[in-house]
Amino acid sequence: TFTPWVEAIAYELGTRPIYTLQYTRKKYANKDLTWFHLRDYLEKAIEEKEFEIMDHAASFHAIQHVGLGRFGDPLAPFGDLETIQIIHCMIKPYGLFFL
Repeated sequence: TFTPWVEAIAYELGTRPIYTLQYTRKKYANKDLTWFHLRDYLEKAIEEKEFEIMDHAASFHAIQHVGLGRFGDPLAPFGDLETIQIIHCMIKPYGLFFL
């Protein structure tokens, strides 16, 4: 079971809005927390040309799994590096990425 502990910390520190990208389609009832399936979010961002929109990003227990096919994602030997490149494109200049 996934517990949004990173989101809870960000919420407690006053971060708004909070976007969570996951391979599940789980939802939480909180107006300040928006939950996206990773593919849905990326397709929307690419379609609407929304780049450099996040102030900061954090990843815990995810990057090392990308490309292994465990969550329905395609096999990709460099999936972890490709994901970091995508995240880099989504963070505003001088934004931080916590890994």
